[in-house]
Amino acid sequence: YVNYDCNVEHFVTEEHGAFAFIANSRSGWFYVGTTEGPSQRFNRMFWDKMFEGSTTNLGKILQESKQANIGLIGDDNAYRWCYYTINLFGDPHTPLTSALLSPGSFIASNIAFDNSSWITLQWKNSSRADLKSVMVRYRTDGIYPTGPDDGTLLCSRSAVSGTLDMFNHTNVLGGQTYHYVAFGFNEDGDCSGATGAHNRAAVTVMQRSGQMNPGKSDCFVATVCYGSADDRNVRTLRKFRDLYLIKTVSGREFINGYYLVGPYLANIIRNDFCAKALIRKLLKPAVTFADFCIKIKNEED
Repeated sequence: YVNYDCNVEHFVTEEHGAFAFIANSRSGWFYVGTTEGPSQRFNRMFWDKMFEGSTTNLGKILQESKQANIGLIGDDNAYRWCYYTINLFGDPHTPLTSALLSPGSFIASNIAFDNSSWITLQWKNSSRADLKSVMVRYRTDGIYPTGPDDGTLLCSRSAVSGTLDMFNHTNVLGGQTYHYVAFGFNEDGDCSGATGAHNRAAVTVMQRSGQMNPGKSDCFVATVCYGSADDRNVRTLRKFRDLYLIKTVSGREFINGYYLVGPYLANIIRNDFCAKALIRKLLKPAVTFADFCIKIKNEED
């Protein structure tokens, strides 16, 4: 027994130190030239459990990795000592993954027309089998919610792994900026999302009618296929949306659906020359029809 702190305690208690530390309280056992040594096996299993994503907090990952090697423990071998002397310094509930929502999938888009305005939020649930629900919270004071109890609750809903989902935030205020964070929860109630920038989105509500935010970038597939948001065909489709689609219930439903799948379709075909050529061919009648409707509208005005 000694009456002074060990090195690891200083690692996790000093200012700007580590949030957690996993180490042997005594010595480790390894084999030179291989990764089959006792300590090496425990180390490998920890990272296997970490990256397979089925467990989301530090304590459970460590315990499951140790239990995976329990069959190697004998009465008189090094595995037994490794099992007992590998210790965690830090909060065992510390979340280590934020993959309950797919990276880059959380998008906020504002639609405003006449005297109404709403924000459409879209995201993709990960393929992890333990995904249970998704919560979206927001703040309007210039910062993002810091956790699942911070800010204002917008929605909390059950989730299906690997699917696209969306929610409309209605009755938003013109000129106001909303900062959203999506939090994913697994079956154990563990949460991810607060620390992941890919689970955040901010949008300022437009005040003028007939405008959409973010503007030129919202014709996702057409922009990719025609190569530019300023292409004549893209501008025609965008103008048809603003003059016609946005002013009807069915048109707004179509826009919401397109905003849900458009970014992902655009990413899929971005580098596929044949797919883009085919879609341009399929869009040609739509562009012709949109151009005709715009000319009629201009003549009426």
